[in-house]
Amino acid sequence: MPAWLKPLPAMVHPKFSARYYGSGLVAPELLMGRRVLDLGNGSGRDCYVLAQLVGAGGSLLGVDMTAEQLEVANAYLDYHAERFGYANVVFRQGYIEGLAALDLADACFDVIVSNCVINLSPDKDSLQREAHRLLKLRGELYFFDVYADRRLADVAAPGRGALWMARPGRCPVLERFREPGTAPRL
Repeated sequence: MPAWLKPLPAMVHPKFSARYYGSGLVAPELLMGRRVLDLGNGSGRDCYVLAQLVGAGGSLLGVDMTAEQLEVANAYLDYHAERFGYANVVFRQGYIEGLAALDLADACFDVIVSNCVINLSPDKDSLQREAHRLLKLRGELYFFDVYADRRLADVAAPGRGALWMARPGRCPVLERFREPGTAPRL
């Protein structure tokens, strides 16, 4: 973790350490004042870390499908608003492949982040379309996940060992998240 990021998780309520299911932290630089969408926010730990990076002039929306996780995330909104000196986080229940159901405006986010959730989506085409619809011009999608740079053959079928354990049949293919005429940054 970069030095500039290390102090931020310590500002999040200690209860979140026990309920953290991500792998690392998706935290792009230069988020101050930006609007960020977190796909699959879980208990909200990443949202509260990123809330510090977007500051009082930015905002963060976390979307998760599980009521239990959202209950934890919402229970600490006031704690974090007081700790940070501003309230800039909102959580909503929904499916990341069904973002259209949340009535979010087109081109309303500067950045979309996701930490080990995109690979779980059963409808990655819908997720990709919605991500492009929701991002502002030159907006960016950052994700930490299992992905492939091409479609995988049947060798990745059940019973084929370690490849199946990583769930490559369900992992996003990087090309899906590429705007025409651009190259993904890895």
